[in-house]
Amino acid sequence: MKTLIKNGTVYNDGRLVKEDVLVEDGIIRAIGKDLHEYLDDDYDELDAGNLLVSPGLVDVHVHYREPGQTEKETIRTGSAAAAHGGFTTVGAMPNVDPVPDTPAKVAQMVAKNKQDGLVHIAQYSAITTDRTSDEVVDMAGVKQAGAFAVSNDGSGVQAAGTMYRAMQAAKAVGLPLAAHVEDESLLFGGVMTEGDRSRYLGLPGAPEVVESAQVARDLALAKATGVHYHVCHVSTKDSLAMIHFAKQNGIRVTCEATPHHLLLSDQCIDGHDSNYKMNPPLRHEADRRALVAALNDGTVDMIATDHAP
Repeated sequence: MKTLIKNGTVYNDGRLVKEDVLVEDGIIRAIGKDLHEYLDDDYDELDAGNLLVSPGLVDVHVHYREPGQTEKETIRTGSAAAAHGGFTTVGAMPNVDPVPDTPAKVAQMVAKNKQDGLVHIAQYSAITTDRTSDEVVDMAGVKQAGAFAVSNDGSGVQAAGTMYRAMQAAKAVGLPLAAHVEDESLLFGGVMTEGDRSRYLGLPGAPEVVESAQVARDLALAKATGVHYHVCHVSTKDSLAMIHFAKQNGIRVTCEATPHHLLLSDQCIDGHDSNYKMNPPLRHEADRRALVAALNDGTVDMIATDHAP
């Protein structure tokens, strides 16, 4: 069956242009201004009404709360939200209950994602058993079961030795390792980024080195192991500087930034409004500007939402 999408603003080859799109049996067959030569009498026509027509968006970092916290969200509702926003592929993090940290549990998640998902859902395995231990998972087994990457997102891997062994194991089987970078020993009870704003609000602050200290450690380990190391929700200018340097020196590192860290800073926090509480916390305006610059120069590889009801 053929469908002609007309009157849309098409994102094609890095440009926004007024063109039509012909889809046949789920495959884009042609893009242009006059596609009638490709048509016969049997086709549907969809008027896009000047809306954006683009490839399906990909979000490598989402949290669907099934199993274990379905009062917050399910695979069905989360993937419906993704589809509504134009996302056709997402990467689901493993901080659910039970944690997908064995081949059997990963296989169950992959099957459930396929059964209930309305978009393509790629599944992360945990890096370590129960997501917070120092026991590295069976990397070959979870990959065979369908995991596309490993992450302990929601918690940083605290022990350097654990991260080193995990990177070695992930590298051996070709799995990317996505890190939530947070040195818990440096939090000091902070609930937002330490600085002028935290002091003005009278709230305990955590230093930005909570993030950058683990980035520095992990980049050294990534260099030593050769793993594909991915930094989740990078948020500080110091982290960005190290990632930029690592890329220039051949370390296999990628990173993502969230919309909220690109658009908001701690200066937006006016009073004790928990809508602004997140992890990583909102950073200083200088960090936000550095993120935007890094997105433009390619240091930041992608935007990921960290969708987390």
